[in-house]
Amino acid sequence: MDIRITKGTLSRKMNGTFVLTLDIKTPPDVASLERFLQSEKPRVASLSFERKARSVTANGALWHLIDKIADATKTDRWTVYLEMLRRYGVMIHLLSKPHAVDDVKKQFRIAEEIGKKHVDGVEAIQLRCWVGSSNYDTKQFSRLLDGVIAESRDLGIDFLTDDERDLIMREYEENLP
Repeated sequence: MDIRITKGTLSRKMNGTFVLTLDIKTPPDVASLERFLQSEKPRVASLSFERKARSVTANGALWHLIDKIADATKTDRWTVYLEMLRRYGVMIHLLSKPHAVDDVKKQFRIAEEIGKKHVDGVEAIQLRCWVGSSNYDTKQFSRLLDGVIAESRDLGIDFLTDDERDLIMREYEENLP
């Protein structure tokens, strides 16, 4: 259940517990919300900032170029996308307990095991993980798009001038929270 919040307050009661009060923009399904709040089951609520949709132009330009590269290299768009993420995307190194590796891998677009390590006597698996582009901020997306543009030009594919690219990235940045 998603609820858009206009403002909120947090206060502490005398017994040390907290009370979270939220002003909401649009009324939710009141019956479902009441059932959720009155349930005896343990509950978890997540709060996040509302994020505007990514610029359709920037995303469209990225995928158009990926498609052009796929055509020129006689491969599929997903293979090209993953390779572009490896070359220009956001990569992080993680350590995971062996039993959790599969769950960790599911959180990333690409995840590769690179070895084992012992941390304080406990075995851990080292992972190299790439974040999918839908989670990028302006700087990260700009680096990816610039890399794909460069790859395209190397293959003789011209799609965006530098001015067009700058315009697309300004629009992309305006759509971030």
